[in-house]
Amino acid sequence: MTLDSKSNRISTKERYGFIYETNRETISRLFYVGVSTDQAPQQESGATADAVMLQVPDDLDPRILALGRELRAKAEAAAGPRALADRVSNEILDWFVVQKFRYTKEPGALQGASGSEELAKFLFEKKKGFCEHYAAAFATLARAAGVPARVTVGFHGGKFNELADYIIVRSMEAHAWAEVWREDPSAPNRGRWTRVDPTSVIAPLRLRIGGDFNLLDEGLQATSAEEYQRRVASLFERMSLRFEFAWDAVQMKWNGFLNSYDFEFQRTLLSSLGLADAPRLLLAAIALVGVGVIVGALSFVLRRRSKKRDPLLSEWRAFCRKLEKAGLEPRGFSEGPLKFAQRASERWPVRAEQIRLMAGLYCELRYGPASTVDSAKSAKKFRHSVRRFSIEASSRSTTS
Repeated sequence: MTLDSKSNRISTKERYGFIYETNRETISRLFYVGVSTDQAPQQESGATADAVMLQVPDDLDPRILALGRELRAKAEAAAGPRALADRVSNEILDWFVVQKFRYTKEPGALQGASGSEELAKFLFEKKKGFCEHYAAAFATLARAAGVPARVTVGFHGGKFNELADYIIVRSMEAHAWAEVWREDPSAPNRGRWTRVDPTSVIAPLRLRIGGDFNLLDEGLQATSAEEYQRRVASLFERMSLRFEFAWDAVQMKWNGFLNSYDFEFQRTLLSSLGLADAPRLLLAAIALVGVGVIVGALSFVLRRRSKKRDPLLSEWRAFCRKLEKAGLEPRGFSEGPLKFAQRASERWPVRAEQIRLMAGLYCELRYGPASTVDSAKSAKKFRHSVRRFSIEASSRSTTS
């Protein structure tokens, strides 16, 4: 990994298997440069590392160990030019298919006392799960078969933004798969980690369309890629996607600008404006003017927004004022409509029912299903009742 100059304070360390870790948590945007290859680089196999990648839990269900040995025996019997790790991998994948495993984002609770018991329930009872289940099950079976394996968690899929020439990778692209150690027959003690994705045989559409697969119902998840394209591709969706790409490209440009905005950038910008040799006092004055313009613009926008009236709220306040003019103590700042109506009803028991109806109508329009209707239309419905309502100070109850 090569970090850019702005992130040179972040160092990385390499662990076995070409795994890189940073020395601290990443809590801000980070730009780095990487090189992609179609296969992992070759490396030395270490006895200690291989032993770690062959470990299985001490309490692993004997059925899983027996199944691993059985699949290895089948792989050894299927002699051929392919490496043993490849043949074992194929046997495991074929077993998933024969046993009719299926993909689901809601597998339900496995209810095992330990991870090993849950894995056994997944393999021999439920037979349904998502990528993490299949990656863990595959790696465990491979280790039980004597093939070093590990689980890898990352991302698979994305959308190519042709407007700006980059790939959008979202959180829903999160994915888990497995890797097995494939020895190099021509170079003793050397080999490379090779990707094996069990999801490819359980839900091949997931690898074709990326994270969008997780948004589909299970019926559509089982369709072919061609059928999926026929059912979901529409002019509206294509236009929506282009708008999404355009907006994302704008955001990427803005983020790139923020990450490159340093002293060197400022000096280059001032030079292009002919202000490279300008006095610091002049530059400070320009900066203050710019800040003033921005603050003024924001204040103008906020004032305009604050002046927008809420018709429904205005009518409710008019109703409250009528009661207050008749002698009721003004409504408290945090006093809700129903509480206020209760206090007014106690003041005027004869008008209690009408007052409660008014407050109830307001609450229904404000907080009930009617809140989805335009506020102006809601206020019009409430306005007639408010304007018909009248109460005089002399009408107050003598018993209150």
